[in-house]
Amino acid sequence: MRNAALVVAVIALSACAAHGGHREARDAPTPQEPRHLDQLEPSHLGITVGTALGAGNVDVHASGTPLDDRTDAWFLKLSADATNGAALHVEAWSSDDELFSGITINNGINPAPGAAQLQGVQVFPHARLETLRDAWFHMPLRIGLFVDWQEIDHDRAGVERDWLSFGPKLLVEPTWRVTEQERWSLDLYGRAGGELGSAWFSEEYRTGDDRDSTTRLAGELGFGVRAQFGSWSAELGYQLHQTTFGKVDSALYGDRDRTEVQRQQIFLGFAIQL
Repeated sequence: MRNAALVVAVIALSACAAHGGHREARDAPTPQEPRHLDQLEPSHLGITVGTALGAGNVDVHASGTPLDDRTDAWFLKLSADATNGAALHVEAWSSDDELFSGITINNGINPAPGAAQLQGVQVFPHARLETLRDAWFHMPLRIGLFVDWQEIDHDRAGVERDWLSFGPKLLVEPTWRVTEQERWSLDLYGRAGGELGSAWFSEEYRTGDDRDSTTRLAGELGFGVRAQFGSWSAELGYQLHQTTFGKVDSALYGDRDRTEVQRQQIFLGFAIQL
């Protein structure tokens, strides 16, 4: 009897140990395999930044003066567009120094060479609204305020004329999806807009300076093609911008009904979504 009880006890202890081992193995967490780089979820800031370089020309015409000429120019654009609709666009331009070459102007003392350079910059903080959108067409509407500075610098004559402007700006950009593949897409877009604002005119010359204020009216037209490759995009486009400054009256520039500045360019740009 004593031996039988001992055998029964040994069998019972063995069964308990086996059951406990199975439970520990069942409760132990299953080790997970490490995730590969291409399985990691991307982290997006929700903002697209871009830059573009352009080449073209500028045309300046001042009514009632011999200041009427066109010359080559370079352009630079910077942009930032957030997914929530906030955006900031900056454009700068600079011509060569052959504008009005071959004429003479009054520098406050005597006639001097009129050759000049046109340069300027515009800052356009705005909101982007999607007014129409479907699979193959959408039309962003950009509305905001612009600040614009332009200068005609007659360096050899020692004469500078500046216009500083401020006002509302509106742009519409109808966009058509031409094709969409697994890894890339292609769009055609147009651009049309207008600006209305006030301008402050200043003139500095050899013997003094003068100031005046006026109105500013501008229009913009353009078109282009844009290719999207994942988070990257590239575009090739054309842009025409026409600005008309209203009447000014200053000591050297005189009484002028209007001054017109036209910019046109072909540009190549790149952007990335962060």
